[in-house]
Amino acid sequence: MKHALVIVDDFTRMSFVYLLKDKSQYSVAVALEEHFLQQRTTSTRIQGINFFINRTVLRSDRGTQFINSSVHDLCARLGCNVEYSCPGQLGNYQNSLVERRIKEIGRIARCGKKMSGVQDLASSYCVLHAVDILTALPTKANPTDGTTDVTGFSQYLKYYGSQLSMDSFYVFGSYCSVHMDDDHVDKTNKNVTASPCVYLCNAGHFKSKGHVVWDYKRRRKLIVPEISRNIWNYFPMRSGPAKHLSDLLTFVEARVDDSSELLVSSTKISAMHEIDPSSDDFPNNQVRLDAAEIAQLATGLVSSPQMATISKYKTRQRDRILQNVGTKIRRVFFIIGPNGPTDFYHGVVRSVTVANKYDVVYDDYNEEEMGEADFEIYKMKVKDQVVAKLANVQSARIWKDANNCSCAIGRCYHPWSKNTSGFTQ
Repeated sequence: MKHALVIVDDFTRMSFVYLLKDKSQYSVAVALEEHFLQQRTTSTRIQGINFFINRTVLRSDRGTQFINSSVHDLCARLGCNVEYSCPGQLGNYQNSLVERRIKEIGRIARCGKKMSGVQDLASSYCVLHAVDILTALPTKANPTDGTTDVTGFSQYLKYYGSQLSMDSFYVFGSYCSVHMDDDHVDKTNKNVTASPCVYLCNAGHFKSKGHVVWDYKRRRKLIVPEISRNIWNYFPMRSGPAKHLSDLLTFVEARVDDSSELLVSSTKISAMHEIDPSSDDFPNNQVRLDAAEIAQLATGLVSSPQMATISKYKTRQRDRILQNVGTKIRRVFFIIGPNGPTDFYHGVVRSVTVANKYDVVYDDYNEEEMGEADFEIYKMKVKDQVVAKLANVQSARIWKDANNCSCAIGRCYHPWSKNTSGFTQ
């Protein structure tokens, strides 16, 4: 499936996705009819169709897949009113709710596909699983009374009136084993009644109960009522040896040759490297091992033949930056100039590239390769970063104390800034 129809309920923000083979008017009309006439699940204890369709408003953009006789005839037969957004840029603002939802679904789906390593043919299942995750999360669009949950109700709870069980969620692409019935068991080996699979999505998207899995040994898709065993951090479809997710949520191999003291201070730089990161003297070059270190490595190669793949040209820089894997950073930037407010991106060092640079991933799943000098700046506190940036900006003529938060410089709206010199509320 290369296309999908995304429908968002304005009242509850509940999202629905229907996979389409093409964007023709007939495919869209069939998906809309399936959505409007589908029955609620029996677990919700509510009988009836999905909507009270009469006078329901169907709002969409002005695409040809919506402006056609098939969709018009369907809406006229069901008593549904059709509205279209304005053409041009104004229409994007009118459709901002569903456009934002499409972006969020795509972001979750791409993250799951990249982490699991599944093939491109499973992209449609990534989208379906992403919708299930998104509808189970709370949203401020469904506010509570302010005492039970400040984040609001979930879309699923607001729409169906019952809470979704978290026990039914599994990690996309993770390993799971399912028991086979007599029709699907291997006839050549009847003693084996289970099959290794990877998890795809919930079977409710295909009008069934249970889960959809992929048997990667026999290359077949199965819909099973329950999962016998699941290993949430093991992904069999990933290429290469890194198939098991470590406790640090990264596929980088653990440093087993370090002592506990080095691991505790892995985010700190030794005294010999305490140089201004913005200066030219900061050690950001390739330094080979000295004679004593080469001799020590040669001794290790003799005692441990499995280390023969390690190059004798292992650099001090790479050994130093590998210790910062998993370190969190905050990349500070100015919003409206150096004298205005600041904000920052949250990120974490995921791994180290071949070019000895930090592979940083941010909360919005954007990625960036960062040098060692930039890393030392962005790992500072927000206040220190703002001071360092203001010192290098010629237009910032007025020196002001920086905040520890993302409020405007010289003005903080948090309660801890009260009675603090240099700050006003």
